[in-house]
Amino acid sequence: MSFSDTRQLVQVFDDDEAVWRAFSARKRLRDILGPEHPLTGEIADALDWIWAERHAGPLRAIGIPMP
Repeated sequence: MSFSDTRQLVQVFDDDEAVWRAFSARKRLRDILGPEHPLTGEIADALDWIWAERHAGPLRAIGIPMP
């Protein structure tokens, strides 16, 4: 595996982790607010996931690999 492949894998992981953290925060907030939500859990999760993919900022969960 070359250095550029490693960098690409790290970037994919960091991007996925940023989306997961944004989604988790929204889901926790929804859980705190209670079950009065008019949508089913699956639909609310799907909408939160879409929101997270669009709004997740850059994140360095792993960092920069050394050559």
